Amino acid sequence: MVRMGLAEEEKLLQKDLRRFVQDKIEPDAQAFEIKGKFPEEMFQSIASLGVLSLLVPESQGGVDMGMRALIILLEEISKSSPSLSISVGVQNLANYILSKGNKIEEDFLTGRKITGISVPDVFNDNFIINGEYADRVLIHKEDEIEVYDRNGIQPISNTMLGLNASGICKGKIVGKPVFEIGDMNSINLLKLLIGGVSLGIIERVKDDAVGYAKQRVQFGKPIGSFGMVQEMLGRMEGWKMVLKAVLYNLEEPITDTEASLVNAIAGNGVMYVADKGVQIYGGYGYTRDYPIERFFRDAKVLQTMLGDGLKEYMDIGKMLAE
Repeated sequence: MVRMGLAEEEKLLQKDLRRFVQDKIEPDAQAFEIKGKFPEEMFQSIASLGVLSLLVPESQGGVDMGMRALIILLEEISKSSPSLSISVGVQNLANYILSKGNKIEEDFLTGRKITGISVPDVFNDNFIINGEYADRVLIHKEDEIEVYDRNGIQPISNTMLGLNASGICKGKIVGKPVFEIGDMNSINLLKLLIGGVSLGIIERVKDDAVGYAKQRVQFGKPIGSFGMVQEMLGRMEGWKMVLKAVLYNLEEPITDTEASLVNAIAGNGVMYVADKGVQIYGGYGYTRDYPIERFFRDAKVLQTMLGDGLKEYMDIGKMLAE
């Protein structure tokens, strides 16, 4: 299903989020991302905006603004902190899933308690976003989602190089599920969620690279005047426009074809943009003097979750040919 144009409430949400991110998140993002510690106070500040239930019906205490509002939320937060963005996204998705099963609780809607969710098919392990800090964990199985309390999952140290402040970790099941819920398209929604985080990284890296290319001088000229750099910047803008157009114009129900397309575009796009961003910065791109190095690491983790596009394009072709 496709829909065009931002609604007024979505424009207001975008405007308010941009101001909030610049005032509250950006000043401290580099510090807590480097520490790799979940920024609980920052998470609670975001929760106070009432944006942890964007997909939950109003009848169950939610805001019910729709998928595009969630994409806007993830996009804006991810421009400063992809870790925090994906944590907020997972909380939204988990609240939506549980509301469908009539298992929603106010403490999770308000962020007083945190939910983790597994990412299927990552190294054939239960990689869980928010896993280190979750009060409740949702594990994807073939046809259902198993819900565990804190004591049912044993977090195992994070071995990822990026998204360290999101509490992403392996999880070992050591208890029995509290209950099960029939899977309601949650895998496809998770792909869109990760795509939204990728979009924010693409926009931030592109904007930073443009600014750096304008002020960095080599051979007496800004490097932005060199053809090779201009090509990189142009392709970055292209990836941003394509992914944004796709994500902004999808609504539920998300088909398998649409989700696979998001996977392919986001996984390739976020890695291309992050890689070329590092190249434009040269040696500085590998240091912590600039945020580009952590965006590169975060992009690589997201690509691991999303894939490199080959399987997704083959899946799309198979679905089209059936």
